[in-house]
Parts: sequence; C-alpha cells; structure tokens
Amino acid sequence: MQLQVAGPAPDAEVPDVVGKDCAKAVDDLIDEGLYPRYISGRSGKVAKQEPAEDGPARWNDEVSIWCGAGAPDQPTTKPTS
Repeated sequence: MQLQVAGPAPDAEVPDVVGKDCAKAVDDLIDEGLYPRYISGRSGKVAKQEPAEDGPARWNDEVSIWCGAGAPDQPTTKPTS
C-alpha cells in the first residue's frame, strides 16, 4: 500500500540536541519527523547541529549533527613540551 499526500511537507520543530548522547539525539530528531545526518561519527555527545534549535524545517528535512571526539567546537588538548 502506498500513501500519497498532495501539497508541501508539514512544518517540523527542530529540537535542541547539542550536549545529548548521539543515539538519544537521533531518537529526538526522528520523533519530530526529521532525518539525522551524521557528520563526524555516531557515538559520543552532540557538539553541533545544523539547523539550530527552532531553525526552519519541514518534515523529513535533514539535520546535520556532529558527534564524539571528531566534532568541531570541542576543546582539544595538546601535550606541551
């Protein structure tokens, strides 16, 4: 069975997932009808998301998330000599 709906996709609310565990963040995005796009891995905490919370989105739009140690905007430590 296939369902077809006429008209534009409905609006979606982008939740704030920064600081959440990546797996929980993905669940939150899917619950809002959004499609998560992993930029830097699938484990750890979310360091960044685009669009930001309450950003414009429609159902099934992608929300990019940066998870784990490879995520931008996370402090890194370098050994000092």
